[in-house]
Amino acid sequence: MSNLEHRELKSIVTKSNELIQASYRLGLTEQRIILYLVSKIQPTDEEFKTYTLSIKSLHDILGLKGNPKYSELKEITRDLMKKVFQVHMNGSLYQMSWLSSVVYNDDKGTVSLRFDPVLKPFLLELKKNFTSYKYENIVKLRSSYSIRIYELLKQYERLKERYFTVEDFRSILGLENQYKTYGNLKNRVIKPAKKELENFSDLRFDLEEVKAGRKVTGIKFLIEKNDMGTNPSPQNLETSLFINKVETFAQKYKFKISEEEIYYWLIYKEKVLELMEQIDNKKDVKSPLHYINKVIGYTKDKKSNTPADKAIPPHSQLISDFVNRYKGEMGSVPKWSIEEEFKKFMKDAGVPDEDLDLILEKQRNEIIELTQNTIARNRRKRA
Repeated sequence: MSNLEHRELKSIVTKSNELIQASYRLGLTEQRIILYLVSKIQPTDEEFKTYTLSIKSLHDILGLKGNPKYSELKEITRDLMKKVFQVHMNGSLYQMSWLSSVVYNDDKGTVSLRFDPVLKPFLLELKKNFTSYKYENIVKLRSSYSIRIYELLKQYERLKERYFTVEDFRSILGLENQYKTYGNLKNRVIKPAKKELENFSDLRFDLEEVKAGRKVTGIKFLIEKNDMGTNPSPQNLETSLFINKVETFAQKYKFKISEEEIYYWLIYKEKVLELMEQIDNKKDVKSPLHYINKVIGYTKDKKSNTPADKAIPPHSQLISDFVNRYKGEMGSVPKWSIEEEFKKFMKDAGVPDEDLDLILEKQRNEIIELTQNTIARNRRKRA
C-alpha cells in the first residue's frame, strides 16, 4: 500500500448528527464515494471544494476490478446524482441531493465531484452536535447497512447504548418496504453488521430486544470499543480490500460466493485478481464463479480441493480448524507460540513441509491475527 493510500485511511470523516440520523439509502459504491469526499474536507474549509481525482483512483476507491470503464463509473455517479433525501434541522426540512455536479474530463482521464451547497450546514465548520471517526473504520465494511449502523453507534459511543423502535430503525436505513419481519431484518441487516464491525472497525455491539408480548418492537444496541479494529495491520487491510473486490465482482456478475470459497480464493489472491481482470476484459465467460473455481482447483467437495497449479495447497479448512482450537483460550499467547503450534498442527495433519512453508510465506500474519482475535473475543465474552 502506498504512503498516499495510508494517509487517506487516517483521514477523518465528520458529519452533523442530523445528517447521520437522516432517513436515506445509498448503495455500497455510492456510500464509498460520499464518505471518501467527506474525508477530504478540512476543518478550516468554509466552502465546498471541487475534488478531482483520476478515473483509476475512483475505480479503486469503489473496489471495482479490471480496467477503469467510463461507462460503468458514469452510470454509478449518474444514479447517485438522482438520490434525493431529507434532513430535519432547526425547524426546517431540507430536501437535497448529495452532489451538485460530476464532470468527467475525458482528455485528462480525471473526474471532478462537488457537494451540493445545501449540505454546507451538515458538513462544514461544525462546532457542535457532530460525530467524527477515522475513514479506515468504514473503508473495509462490505455492506452499506454496516456503514450506516457504524455511524449511528459511533454517535452514541460515549453513552454506550442506543435504542431504536424497529420502525424508526427501518426508516433511518431506508428500509420501510423491505425486511418487513423483524427476524428478516435481524438476519439480513443487523447480524452481518455485527460481524463486520467486530472484524473491521473500532466498535462492536451486542443486542437487546424489547418486546410487546411476543413481538419485538424495539432494539437496544450495547456499544463497546473494539481493540481489534483500531490499528489494522497492512496484511489485514490487504485481505479486507481483496474481499471487497471479490464481493463487488460477484454483485456485478450476479452470483453468490460462500465464505469458504472466499477464503480459498484468498490463498490464490494474485491469480484470482488476474482471472477477474481477464473476465472483465473478455466478457464471454458464461459463469465467472465456475470458471475461477475450476482454474484454481476449488470444488464443493473439500476432499477434491487440490490446487490447479500446486503453488499453495488449499488448506483453508485446516487453518479454520486450527484457529477454532483457541476458542476457549483467554491468556496471552505470543506470536512465535502460535506459529510453532500451527506448524505442529499442520504436520500432524499430514501437510508436507514444502506446502507448509508456502502457506506460512503467504498467510503467516493472517493466521496469527485470526488466532489472536479469537483469544481477545474470548476475554471480552468472559468480562
